[in-house]
Amino acid sequence: MNLPPIDAVPGMVEPAEWDLLVDSAMSADLSGGASVVEFGAYFGRSTRALWTGLLDNDGFDPGRKTALLHTFDVFSCVESGYFAAHVRRDAQAARIGHLLNARDGRLDFSGAFDHFARQMPHSNLLERHIASLTDARHDGSPIALMHVDAPKFYDEYLLVLRHFAPFAKPRSLILLQDFFYQWSATLIAAVMLLVRDGIFQPEETAASTLMVRLRRPLTPEEVEDFHRRYLASDVDTLLAAAVDFFRGFDMDRKADFLPRLHLAAVQYHHERGHHVRAAEWLHRLCIGEQLMGIAAARDLCDLVACDFSIRRFYQLDTAG
Repeated sequence: MNLPPIDAVPGMVEPAEWDLLVDSAMSADLSGGASVVEFGAYFGRSTRALWTGLLDNDGFDPGRKTALLHTFDVFSCVESGYFAAHVRRDAQAARIGHLLNARDGRLDFSGAFDHFARQMPHSNLLERHIASLTDARHDGSPIALMHVDAPKFYDEYLLVLRHFAPFAKPRSLILLQDFFYQWSATLIAAVMLLVRDGIFQPEETAASTLMVRLRRPLTPEEVEDFHRRYLASDVDTLLAAAVDFFRGFDMDRKADFLPRLHLAAVQYHHERGHHVRAAEWLHRLCIGEQLMGIAAARDLCDLVACDFSIRRFYQLDTAG
């Protein structure tokens, strides 16, 4: 069953990511009452991609009694913040500006998500949760697929591991949007540690998204053990390992997205006052490996414009 194309819903999901979401959802193992979970939906472009694939999944059951797709987002942002400008622009372009709700200093866009969600067949099997990652909890069903967009930092990703990873089915897929992103250094480091541990198996990339397969389930005790080992690890070493690993990986548009791993290291060190090490990483990108193209230059400008730190803005927008 085909739904309207990618451009029907405003959002940041690129065509290659859309295709990966559709294909992953279509092949997800829905046996045993398994569900799909996503973190960070915005207006629902990724949600619609997942739903497009699920409708064509051999295991799709329209008579199912429980939610098939759980979508978590705070569905609001600071009214005067940087992200609010994007929300208003996208809503106006889609002619749904009247569905935004400004209240108590925040801009609520849950109405925009609901507008597009209602257009999807069997939308009663979709459950959206207005919740921060701190408050997000799973219903206990096996998880066949996770789309992880909201976390950009390790602290938030740890919450996903703690409260959702123990429910993931063996060999399930996890799509990490904004893995190849100049602001995601600690997330990149954590994922690389999971790759080294043999828990994550990288399989494919699409734009900024990395798709990994969960080789085996993670128990709550293993998650806490992983957390201790992450805290004892050197982020710089893990970022260097990521560059080395993905240099030899079959990546989508490698020239655009591999440099983001270098820039993530620049951002990580600059924010912490390690300016010499940040300069060394930038030297490696520009001179040592000569990877500074137009896309990387644009990403570097983004870092400079935000003074190499978006943590405060991210926390304000995602606080709920």
